[in-house]
Amino acid sequence: MPVTIIVFIISFISFMTWIYHAALNARALGAKDMPIPPLRAALWKLIPIINLWIPFAALRDIWKASINPKNWRDAKIQAVFYVYWISSILYFTAIAIITMIIFNIDEFVSYLPIMVIIQLILMNISFLTSVQVAKAITRAQADMHRTVAFD
Repeated sequence: MPVTIIVFIISFISFMTWIYHAALNARALGAKDMPIPPLRAALWKLIPIINLWIPFAALRDIWKASINPKNWRDAKIQAVFYVYWISSILYFTAIAIITMIIFNIDEFVSYLPIMVIIQLILMNISFLTSVQVAKAITRAQADMHRTVAFD
């Protein structure tokens, strides 16, 4: 269990760092008037309740600005982004339910194995889709940097 927690913390910090740099890159590519500054885009993930929608909006704006920096508000994003966000919310909800079962509610202990399985499935979906989102944004930003460099 401690190894899992350490890996989670390292992954979480790495992802927040990537979000910060992706937000900086989106602005460097020419995106104007993005409502969430780079540092806040990363740090909002640490604030309970707020972390359910502000990081979503920040990452959505980063994606859009990475595709079309000049007209980022009108850019479209892929469905994998929504799958990532929904699976992330469900994953953390499953962790909360498991925690309540373990520490508070004895009559639901029989549900613990199935909740752990659900949590693991959601964790994998969330992880795999977050990688796809990061790859798509990174690829879009690299393409835009090449385009800007050769214009």
